[in-house]
Amino acid sequence: MKNNFLNLRGFLIQCVAGIVAGFLNIALSLLAIKLHVPLFMDTLFTVTASCFGWASGIVAAVSLHALSFVVHGFMLQNLTFFFCSLTMVVCVRLMLFRKNALDTMERGGSKLLRLLILAIVLALVISLEGGLFYYALISLTKYNIGNQAVNILIYTFVTQNVPMLISATLARFPVNLVDKAAAVFGGYGIFTLLQKAAARRKNSGGSKNENSFAFDSGMGGGYRKCRRI
Repeated sequence: MKNNFLNLRGFLIQCVAGIVAGFLNIALSLLAIKLHVPLFMDTLFTVTASCFGWASGIVAAVSLHALSFVVHGFMLQNLTFFFCSLTMVVCVRLMLFRKNALDTMERGGSKLLRLLILAIVLALVISLEGGLFYYALISLTKYNIGNQAVNILIYTFVTQNVPMLISATLARFPVNLVDKAAAVFGGYGIFTLLQKAAARRKNSGGSKNENSFAFDSGMGGGYRKCRRI
């Protein structure tokens, strides 16, 4: 009975962390738009939340796009690109927190190299997903949608007689590579800082249970497994 209560409490904490991450994502995205930064900047805290666990990562992805509807109104592209955010959660959990990945880093494998590989994989996969969604949406709506820097690159490719589907995918890769590298290294860095802060608090005499709930929900949370990295 006690274990069930602890698991439920940890799950709820992950959900709250995911909602906070969603708010921070939308705020950072709006800041990037205001400052005319040619990046998406809407998934950094999705990476951080995903390091906590599956639940917080998924909730972060859902809350980001729910908030986007509130801020920007209903947009079909926001609904489809939601799957790109879920892809980030899956890739972070499988590539950084799968047992084999943790064992490799525990044996001396380079953490920075693994983060770099994750950023490249995310850029490739999300560029393909984004290209497919863009092609489908622009075929339906006939409107120019998405990031301005990406749209300029798409136009450049199209004027060179590159098919729209290929253009939409290729144009996304350089932007996604920078954007996802910033999200992966920044998001994981924030998680590491939070992890160290919790460890310092525990060492200073705080309750072990109270300081570990946010990182170990009993659902494969990041902190419990990352202590070995």
